[in-house]
Amino acid sequence: MQISSSMTSLFYGAAALALLTACGSLPGPDDQPDTRTATPINPENWPTVETPPLQPEVEARIDEILAQLTLEQKVGQVIQADSGSVTPEEVKAYRLGSVLSGGNSAPGPEPYADAAAWLEAADAYYLASIDPEGVDIAIPTI
Repeated sequence: MQISSSMTSLFYGAAALALLTACGSLPGPDDQPDTRTATPINPENWPTVETPPLQPEVEARIDEILAQLTLEQKVGQVIQADSGSVTPEEVKAYRLGSVLSGGNSAPGPEPYADAAAWLEAADAYYLASIDPEGVDIAIPTI
């Protein structure tokens, strides 16, 4: 059965009319509230944060640990390497503070790994970070 060209034109015309009608009911940029006239930011209305007092014994322990770290260790502690770009041996050598597993940096050659592979990788980085060889104090990675 062949549909006439006038029926086809009528169908496409009705479809176009339906689409235009639907689009006409969508909110436009002029329908949005003007945020420039909203209530101005007022820091006096912000909640205050109560910082707990420092604990002298904790602060003393921190000072003791920092005094034992070399400059290289202190620099390493503020570096977060991606697990796809660093080995456990490099974590130990550079005394890196943390290792991140970002997008597509699962342990092994595949883009995904099972729980056992993740645990093995995490353990390898952790054990490398706490190896005391060559340093007065070893700080574990996070």
